[in-house]
Amino acid sequence: REPVLAADGHTYERLAIERWLRQHNSSPMTGATLAHRYLTENFALRNLIQSCDSHRRLGVTRRVEALEDVDQPEVSQAPAPPPPHPPPPRPVAAATAPADVTSDAAPAAAAPSAAA
Repeated sequence: REPVLAADGHTYERLAIERWLRQHNSSPMTGATLAHRYLTENFALRNLIQSCDSHRRLGVTRRVEALEDVDQPEVSQAPAPPPPHPPPPRPVAAATAPADVTSDAAPAAAAPSAAA
């Protein structure tokens, strides 16, 4: 794979565009006449293709390894214990009113009346 850039700004496979240029003086994409027939290597695209190929091969290797692992007997392991729960919140002490504040509540028992 050898991507090359033509005068029309498009990238082509070198063998394919050279074959085209033997019979045409125009862009295969636009049909417009080419300003020149020079082809420039597209290094960025070539490197990207090589990187994708190597990742694809690596992915195939990993898939094969994963399939090989399936054939191996599985080692049973005890399940991991659940994570510890946080401690319950501590109770908050009830606030008590200061001694000089009177309560709106009625007295629990009324004193006997002298008039009765």
